[in-house]
Amino acid sequence: MDSSVPVRFFRRLGAAGPSVLAAAIAYNLFFALVPALASVVVAASVFGSSEEVLAESLATLSRIAPSDTVQFIGRVLEDVALSVNQAKGLVVAGTGIVALWLGSRGIHTIQEVLTRIAELEGRRSWIVAKLVSVLLTAGIAVTLVVSSLLVVAGATVAERLDGLVGADWPVEVWNRSSVPVAAFCFFLFLAALYRWGPPQRFPRMWLASLLSTTGIVVASLGFRFYLDQAGASGATTLAIFGAVAVMLIWLYVIAYVIIVSGSIAAAVARRATQRESPNHEMVGQDD
Repeated sequence: MDSSVPVRFFRRLGAAGPSVLAAAIAYNLFFALVPALASVVVAASVFGSSEEVLAESLATLSRIAPSDTVQFIGRVLEDVALSVNQAKGLVVAGTGIVALWLGSRGIHTIQEVLTRIAELEGRRSWIVAKLVSVLLTAGIAVTLVVSSLLVVAGATVAERLDGLVGADWPVEVWNRSSVPVAAFCFFLFLAALYRWGPPQRFPRMWLASLLSTTGIVVASLGFRFYLDQAGASGATTLAIFGAVAVMLIWLYVIAYVIIVSGSIAAAVARRATQRESPNHEMVGQDD
């Protein structure tokens, strides 16, 4: 591989300002968290047994996310669920619509960032871009609920197999597979985000989705391990700021992974286009 390729990639990535973009995404995702979680609660109530679904969602999230973040989200979910469960009929539907509209702020920021880093042409009208971000926000809620339902259903099947074979391994195997199941559902959501988020199909969207899913899981596990070790050693730097700081940093890490994954996929697509071009060497030099 030409040694100048990584140089051009990091130069292009640095010019895009990934740190600033990731901070903007994390900021907007954080303030969209409460309405987005409200949409999750509404979606769970539609499927029924919302308490079990939400509990399993938190249990799955706790396997990769920092404990402070899980506790923070759990408290927000309890408050939102209490408000939604007290409402009826059209009130619940109205709550879901308003929550999706407000919660789409974070997704809308990601749409703009993906368009920028891939240098995609074309621009949607404001209302179309907003509707797409609302639908993708609904996709997050449905993805979380469906993945939790799959985990719950799988656990039930595993328990029945446990009774039939008289061994504990079916339950243990399924408990270990809950994260891969949730990761696969999240991978499908990211594919939809890269496909319909920008005004044009994101180049190498499947590669970007795979890199993002893998990177988010690995980065979340690493961040959680660091916090656990810091807590065990008595470090209190993050503890001073509490769960809000941990949540913001975690969202920042996720946003950075999405940006870098998209940049890598766009660079691979750009390189492939240059190679197919008759004068790709000249194009590579000018890039």
